[in-house]
Amino acid sequence: ASNFLLKPERSYNFNLGAYYSTPSSFTADLNLFYRRTYDLILLINTGVTGKYQNVNKVKGLGMEFDAAYTFFRRLKINGNLTYQDFRLFGQSDAAYEGARLRNTPYFFANLGANILFDNVLRKKDQLSVYWNYGFVREYYLNYIPKEHEPDGFLGLWGKPKVNVDALIIPNQNLHSVGCTWQLDRAGTLALSLEMKNIFDAAVYDNYRIQNAGRSTHVKISFAIN
Repeated sequence: ASNFLLKPERSYNFNLGAYYSTPSSFTADLNLFYRRTYDLILLINTGVTGKYQNVNKVKGLGMEFDAAYTFFRRLKINGNLTYQDFRLFGQSDAAYEGARLRNTPYFFANLGANILFDNVLRKKDQLSVYWNYGFVREYYLNYIPKEHEPDGFLGLWGKPKVNVDALIIPNQNLHSVGCTWQLDRAGTLALSLEMKNIFDAAVYDNYRIQNAGRSTHVKISFAIN
């Protein structure tokens, strides 16, 4: 639905990053940020339709971390995580003061592994086999008072102190596996096979609409040099 009263979003951001790497095996990237946003634009479910609306005042801290390590130049392990603590402030209604921003995940992470094999079916071909895991911590369809949030470090475990089951977008665990075979190192011909969400777990978007379950994908690539 249209909203002709929508105001432009204004934000103030501070970012600090650090990067480290060794010549061939390890990389790490850390980013810290602080954001203070006025009239944040957020898509809100209004029943039959959705509407972009302004959220008056939102501030928060966040962290992003990414790392990768390669063993024997064949096996690569990589992972990343994000924590973002965005909350309302300066609210006229005390119940909303300090509440987490709705429809916005605050912790999510990924872990992956990839291994390479050479000369599998013919000389100079290459086979890559990989596994990826993704996790999203449960979050909420609407605001709940800060004092009713789950216990535990940064709210990463436990349950809310009030019955808000109808507002919870639950924890999500997604596993995917796949492989890619290349005819040669130049990538002239490549065949890829991937199965996403191999355990057919329930996966949701930011409005608790369930997304597709298990799926299989095949891709053939041919490069002309």
